[in-house]
Amino acid sequence: MQLPGVNILRRSTLLPLVIGLFLLHPASEALAQSRASLSAEIKAWKFLQKAAETNRSPQYRMKLLNWYYRSYPRGLHGQDIQFAIAETLYGQGEYDQAIAYYRRLADARESSYRDDSLLRIGEIYYNAGNINRAKEAWQRLTKLSLHRSSLMAEALYGLILCDMHTGNYVMANKSLERLKSKFPAYADLNKVREATGILRFQEKNFREAVEALEGLNTAPAAFYRGLSHFDQQQYLEAADSFHKVAGSASSRFTEIAAYLKADCFRMANNDALASRAYDGFLRDFPRSRFRANALVHLADALLRTGRFKEAMEIIQEVRKTAASREVRAYALHQGAEVAIRLKDYATALSMLSEAIGAVGRENQELYAGIQVAKGYTLLLSGRIQEAMRTLKGFVREMPHHPLSAAAFMLIGNDAYANKDWDAAISAYQTALLQFKYSPLSDVAMTMLLASFYQQKKYQDLVTNSNRLLKVVGADFATQNFLWRAYGHLILGEGYYQLKLFPQASSHYEEAIKHPSLAPWARFYLAWSRYHEEKYNEATQLAEKTLEQAELSETEKASASLLIAASHFNEKEYEAAIAAFRGFRRHYPSDERVPESWLQEGWAHLQAGFSADAIRTWSRLSTQHEDHPIAQEAQLLISRLYFQARQYKSAIATLTKFMEAWPRSALAADAQWLLAQSYYNGRQDAAAIDAYQEFLTRFRRDARVEDGRKQLEQVRYRHATQSQNTKLLAEFVAIYPKSELSSEAQYQLSQLLHKRKEWDGAIREYRKLLLNYPGTSQAPLALLSIAHILDHQRKPEAAVKEYESILKLFPTSTVAIDSAMRLGSIYFALEKYPDAARSFRFAVERQAPPEIKSAASFNLAISYKKDRSYADSLRFFGDFIRDFPQDPKRTDAMLETASLYLQLDDPVRSAATYEDLVRNASLSKSMQMEVFNQLGSIYQKMGDADRAMANYGELVTMTPRHTEARLLGLAQLAALYEKKNQWQEALGVYDDIRRSGGKPNWTRAALKRITQIRVHLKAQEDAIKNVRMEKAEDSPDAAMTDSIQSDSKTKAKAKPSEPQKETKSGGSQKVEMQTTESAPMEGDSHGTH
Repeated sequence: MQLPGVNILRRSTLLPLVIGLFLLHPASEALAQSRASLSAEIKAWKFLQKAAETNRSPQYRMKLLNWYYRSYPRGLHGQDIQFAIAETLYGQGEYDQAIAYYRRLADARESSYRDDSLLRIGEIYYNAGNINRAKEAWQRLTKLSLHRSSLMAEALYGLILCDMHTGNYVMANKSLERLKSKFPAYADLNKVREATGILRFQEKNFREAVEALEGLNTAPAAFYRGLSHFDQQQYLEAADSFHKVAGSASSRFTEIAAYLKADCFRMANNDALASRAYDGFLRDFPRSRFRANALVHLADALLRTGRFKEAMEIIQEVRKTAASREVRAYALHQGAEVAIRLKDYATALSMLSEAIGAVGRENQELYAGIQVAKGYTLLLSGRIQEAMRTLKGFVREMPHHPLSAAAFMLIGNDAYANKDWDAAISAYQTALLQFKYSPLSDVAMTMLLASFYQQKKYQDLVTNSNRLLKVVGADFATQNFLWRAYGHLILGEGYYQLKLFPQASSHYEEAIKHPSLAPWARFYLAWSRYHEEKYNEATQLAEKTLEQAELSETEKASASLLIAASHFNEKEYEAAIAAFRGFRRHYPSDERVPESWLQEGWAHLQAGFSADAIRTWSRLSTQHEDHPIAQEAQLLISRLYFQARQYKSAIATLTKFMEAWPRSALAADAQWLLAQSYYNGRQDAAAIDAYQEFLTRFRRDARVEDGRKQLEQVRYRHATQSQNTKLLAEFVAIYPKSELSSEAQYQLSQLLHKRKEWDGAIREYRKLLLNYPGTSQAPLALLSIAHILDHQRKPEAAVKEYESILKLFPTSTVAIDSAMRLGSIYFALEKYPDAARSFRFAVERQAPPEIKSAASFNLAISYKKDRSYADSLRFFGDFIRDFPQDPKRTDAMLETASLYLQLDDPVRSAATYEDLVRNASLSKSMQMEVFNQLGSIYQKMGDADRAMANYGELVTMTPRHTEARLLGLAQLAALYEKKNQWQEALGVYDDIRRSGGKPNWTRAALKRITQIRVHLKAQEDAIKNVRMEKAEDSPDAAMTDSIQSDSKTKAKAKPSEPQKETKSGGSQKVEMQTTESAPMEGDSHGTH
């Protein structure tokens, strides 16, 4: 690493001494020399190129170009000069004069600048509003150009602009396609994408228009992107685009964008947002051409929100301004009125063109301004000429006289003494280049270099020296050795100042060859080698320098400091520390002693001893409190504390710094670091004050923009962490366009929401929606409004907000939540079609499985409640297929079976129940319900065996007292009775009696048992009586009849045919069905 802070020594006083000797040198030695002939054109052209690189000011460049053009109007570089003049005039804004040159080049038979000139001509005409002439120029370029070049591409783009300007979109589109086919890379340029988007919009191809304009932040791009979204009914995206345009105060689309933003909310049927947006538009644009339209829509929004009085007031205002509805004046072109600044370059360039006789007068106002500025420029450039008028007159009268060179040298010397460096340079250049080389030319060359050096134009110094050495190099090498060595020394200094150290070193090595300059040249070479990072060689040269008696103590001290710095950069930190201490010991009064303390501290730090570095810098601050380097040391100590995250120590040190040196050049750094320390230390209130102090005091600092961002960040953190509504509101007010403002506004709304300040929360949520419609918090805000209204038991208002969410934010996650809640509200209000529509919204979008399954199930239930059984069956089927692991799958299958019964399809109903029993893990009670339903279905179908089989499953099931079990057993017993299986029926009834069920069940079972037994007993008695009667007649016949009679009786007798003396009229089935648990047809399950 380079050693921080080491200053370059102000070097020897030899230069003014040598210059003084030259000023005493008699000029008469050069009088015998004759003047050389004028330079050839090629030398003039090279001179022109070098001069233009050396001095890039427009005035100087135009002066050179016109000089060359006058001198060689038909030279080899005539077209080059004409194009350079035209480009210079174009850059100065002197378009009328520039176009004359461009035309000449464009119409030339063999012009290498034809395409460039045609492109410029088109640009000038287009910017002047002459579209037809611009189009002619660009069309000509595209026809004449024989190859694909960027010039042709720009011409095609210009044709697109012309056709769009005149509304000829068909031709514009053809030019665009031609541009893209010939130059594919141009398709990705922002300006071409913008033109593409606008043309696609004109074609009503809105989707491709949006794709072309996406990501472009220009006002036209955002505006047409918004229109494209609008025409596709993508109102949220359109509102966001229009909002961005409306925030641009300098755009011609601001007004209409603000109006269309409000229109987006109107089209989305969000009256609250629409009314606010229209009201804001009318407030911001009271004289708008859209005023009547905005008033009408505002009134409409107020009416639909129930604000009738306000709506009527708006309607009355619309009636008063009815005539303005027809006003559609729109300024297609805006007048550009820009106030003239303190510095007007165009004016200066106009005066320069007047000096060469090329002034245009087409625009008188512009012409007057340019004339004033150019007059001032000519005055500045003419002062030197006036000072030299007498001598130049002499040179013109006697151009070949030997004294002309001496005259220019005297002019240069006088200017050098008066520090008029430009005049000196001009004079020395003339003396050097316009006359035959002589010993006086060596002096002219060296004094020319010295003038550049004294003027601190180091680049001009090295550039001109290289150019001049090419011209006079052979003679310069053979003339005065001292002047040549001195010239090398000056050139080395020039390269050194430009930080071109290898070149500087080469010239210092040449200067060392002259003994009188060797000590200083070696000293300069040591520093140059140091900056080349050749530290060993630099150290050796510096050690030799310390032995030179010719050098001053200051120069030796500089060499000593160089040795220490070299050790430092070689990472020899112990040696560097010793060298810095030796420097202070040998040169205690040197002005760089504080700097040595600073560098010693750096050495300690790089060696890994930060505590020693802090101690060293603290001694520097104490011993040299008034020195600027002490301030730097104090700042370095603070940075060490900051980097170690010892923010309290850093704050204490920086506070002390600002109190001691409030006007220091490092005060900005200290204040910045102080603010950062407060910020990292989470002292937000103090950090805010520190950042504000920085921004107030250091408005031109490069970190001002970062400071504003940091202040914004700390304000945001302070406001959000404090949970203070006032601070949050202040943040939003201060930074309305910040990326953090939407979140701050949302947190403000949330705080009011949590405090149950419902009206305030709704108000702040609506502000968020109005001001930040395109942020991620916008849908959450609208959802929160809906939740509040829902909480306030205002279902109709809540429904409206939920519906608005589905329209404004259909792709957001909150839309799913809104749809679910909206479906629940509609379901509770028994608006089952609306509930189904809401649940279907959630089903048809991407959502978490648990939400999607709930939405699917609820959708099916809603259709069932609406008696749309076919739709309900279809969606129950989708639910069962898509969510096989869902706990509600069993319910869905039960509902499906029930719906099949409703649709009189018992076969599918029974199949569904049986599938449920086979594949689902049912509770005991649910199994009883299913078997009961299966038995009932098969019983109705007349399949008694399958009915009895399903009822029979209930016999072994527990708990025994369950209503569903007892009901099924009752049906089973009835079926046994029907088949005269009395013992089985008695067993089932006995099971019911002993089940522990409700008393009505046990009583009914006991009663039926009694009835059956009485019936059976009566049969048995009747049989016995018959047998006895027959036995009396014929015992054998009686036995036979008894057996036959008994078998027939068992086959025919039924308990539903009791003897007259019994009181059990009616069958057991009827008896059991009269209980409160009797089976019922239809739906046996509730809504889920």
